[in-house]
Amino acid sequence: MRKQATTTISGTVPPGTYVIQVFVNPSCADPEGKRFLGTPASSSGTWTLSVPALVAGQGVTATAINLSTLNTSQFSTCKAT
Repeated sequence: MRKQATTTISGTVPPGTYVIQVFVNPSCADPEGKRFLGTPASSSGTWTLSVPALVAGQGVTATAINLSTLNTSQFSTCKAT
């Protein structure tokens, strides 16, 4: 049985209680969260999410929801796969 290829996405978050949401986009030319990928677990200011392999050239963005204030950040800078 072949092991499925994956893409690992990671980032950092400031101190506090946040929920991170990660999205994939057709490209970084239009970086506003087209398809939800998941909510990674975070620990000590870092987070990691593994998803099935993404197509080269797609863009990945994330938002952070501050659970203390219920404010959502803007989309992160887009990173191409």
